[in-house]
Amino acid sequence: MGTVRVGERLDMRPKFSGDRSRTPKVAGAVREVIYSTPAPGDFWGDINPCPTPRLSDNYEVLLDTLMDSTEKEMVLRAMTEKAREMIRLRVADGTLNELVPREDPEWDPNTARGHQALKGYQELLIEGVRTGIPKTECESEYNTPIFPVKKPNGKYRLVQDLRAINEITKDIHPVVANPYTLLTSVSEKFEWFTVIDLKDAFFCIPLALESRKYFAFEWENPDTGRRRQLTWSRLPQGFKNSPTIFGNQLARELEEWKTTQVTVPSMFYVVLQYVDDIFLAATERDICSQLTISLLNMLGQGGYRVSRDKAQLVRTEVVYLGCEISKGVRKLGTNRIAAICAIPVPRNHQELRSFLGMVGWCRLWILNFGLLARPLYEALKEVHWTWGRAQEKAFLELKQALKEAPALGLPDLSKEFQLYVTERHRLALGVLTQKIGPWKRPVGYFSKQLDTVSSGWPGCLRAVAATVLLIQEARKLTLGRKLEVYVPHMVIAVLEQKGGHWLSSSRLLQYQALLREQDDIELKINPHLNPAEFLRSNQEEGELVHDCVEIIEQVYASREDLKDAPIDSPDWELFTDGSSFVENGTRYAGYAVVTTLQVIEAKALPPGTSAQKAEIRALTRALELSKGKRVNVWTDSKYAFGVVHVHGALWKERGLLTSQGSTIKHRDEILLLLEAVREPEAVAVMHVPGHRREDGKIYQGNRLADKTAKRVAKEIKIQSALIPAKGNPADSYMKDEPPYLPDDVKLAHLVKAQKNDKGCGWRPDPVGNYTHKGDAKRHRKCDLEL
Repeated sequence: MGTVRVGERLDMRPKFSGDRSRTPKVAGAVREVIYSTPAPGDFWGDINPCPTPRLSDNYEVLLDTLMDSTEKEMVLRAMTEKAREMIRLRVADGTLNELVPREDPEWDPNTARGHQALKGYQELLIEGVRTGIPKTECESEYNTPIFPVKKPNGKYRLVQDLRAINEITKDIHPVVANPYTLLTSVSEKFEWFTVIDLKDAFFCIPLALESRKYFAFEWENPDTGRRRQLTWSRLPQGFKNSPTIFGNQLARELEEWKTTQVTVPSMFYVVLQYVDDIFLAATERDICSQLTISLLNMLGQGGYRVSRDKAQLVRTEVVYLGCEISKGVRKLGTNRIAAICAIPVPRNHQELRSFLGMVGWCRLWILNFGLLARPLYEALKEVHWTWGRAQEKAFLELKQALKEAPALGLPDLSKEFQLYVTERHRLALGVLTQKIGPWKRPVGYFSKQLDTVSSGWPGCLRAVAATVLLIQEARKLTLGRKLEVYVPHMVIAVLEQKGGHWLSSSRLLQYQALLREQDDIELKINPHLNPAEFLRSNQEEGELVHDCVEIIEQVYASREDLKDAPIDSPDWELFTDGSSFVENGTRYAGYAVVTTLQVIEAKALPPGTSAQKAEIRALTRALELSKGKRVNVWTDSKYAFGVVHVHGALWKERGLLTSQGSTIKHRDEILLLLEAVREPEAVAVMHVPGHRREDGKIYQGNRLADKTAKRVAKEIKIQSALIPAKGNPADSYMKDEPPYLPDDVKLAHLVKAQKNDKGCGWRPDPVGNYTHKGDAKRHRKCDLEL
């Protein structure tokens, strides 16, 4: 096991070389004492007293002066780890106890064997002193606080606050197993299990000398009161990259163990690792026992320490990552359930977020999790803390659901999977099952919130989104195995016939690639109630038989009988167009409603009107003028066509909000259009490509509407500037006494402007300009017609 260097944005080279905690004279004395030690038992006399010490009292005093009991224990640990490494690398013969004995081995230095053993021990001792003690006391420009935290067994754990160091340290990409999918490789053929929890796992990884100064902290000796700065010689807890570094090192050694030391065929066992937790499953007890012994020996030789209290060796039921695992079954551990149920009612957003994080990990076992937790997630969105009856009910129901959590089957990758999907209240609900005999056993329950965009779609299209969303979740467990997806909707038909109207190109391509081009996905329509339907609070009876395409056309069009192809025997056929353009710095706008030969209505619009708004106004007027008639209407605006056929109903379903939650543009005009489309007796709205020179009445009518809208926008504006309008509706919006600034009053007197009978010096014309009775001149400062 090599040393680990910590990479960060600062210079990693050690600022000082050598050991500043001891003078060369004292260090030399340590070396001299080691070489003059005739037997190991004398050196460790105060830790494991030797019955027949061979050193003088002066020598023992010298050792006590050079090291205290803690330092001696640290040296012994360093020696032990070095010996284990030598055994693993096959550079030393003998057992660990023979290389580093704790009691006097009675070596005879006068014999070749005893002399060689003593020499090897002295070399290990020098290595232990070099790596175990000298670098623990240091002088570093870095210093982070430490805190004692009491453990459940009454002992204390030293916790170091390394947040400042973590901020200046580069991130290492975490290559850690996903606990959500980790157990997918444990099939029901495995009956015996072993779980090993490594103790002080990070301390098994040596830390490079140049990186130790970054983890320095201040320590006060409780006996002498002396304060000094210490640091770690091993990978410290609290360092953000420690789990990744340790996990990668352990994974490499486990892989080496399986390839070099295990002789059992891989089909009879499986080994999983999540950071410092190791899981072993085997088909037979003897295989499990054999592999457990071999694994423990490998860990011991590698310098790892196993927690005896937490070890679960060769059992038919174990607890791993909070789950109780037995043959083919996994369920939530009682300790995890008890811990979550003991959480008090949240008092702020932070406590609520913590509760949802803990219970969300268990969502795979909770029926209807999304529906139950929705009030709590909505409370998180509020700026101010809100806790009402809905939140209280959801909080208690989630705890109750945890207590009633079912046992789920472990995914068996040798069998096919079945996924049952439904959608309710904009939530994707599903059940993943596998066949066991004549029955189907649940493997997982899914509950996912649809995104803002798909939440505004028709119900049948929401079912398509729910299907895609849950397939992506299920594939985390199926790992490419055959997946039969049962839905109560014609997913493919809806996607191909109506998807282009509602879905963006990228989303449509993504859905088609997943639903049509994946070999492991097979869609099946299930008109009867499937298991996912039982996630509802109130089940409907009977078959869910309907035509998805027909439902979308009837419910989500602007009106039920709206067509996008010409109807037969119309009373008249209209063409609409809106125009908006800039000329000489002024934006002109207007609209026109025409037939192929006649202008029905053409008017200018207020300055600044956009082209989209003009197109909406033109189509609205054509529908209002066709009240009680059968009419075909053509427009060259894709925007107006989309509003009346698709987007208008979608926006109305969303509350006239965009996917980001803001109010849509032209909100009032769109509402008027959705009302106007119901005025005719029968109506069809078609799209015609604009600016075409082709023959035919459709293109002829479109060209007339386009020319008329452009002409009327400019002409009406000029005429309205010269001819005052009387009784204009805009008069009702004018104040009787508009507030004039003193400069405005002086300007009015300068140009000889006079107030009219209403107290206003200017009058509005039909297009929003203000005209005076007299001159028709524009004043640049006020932008008024005078």
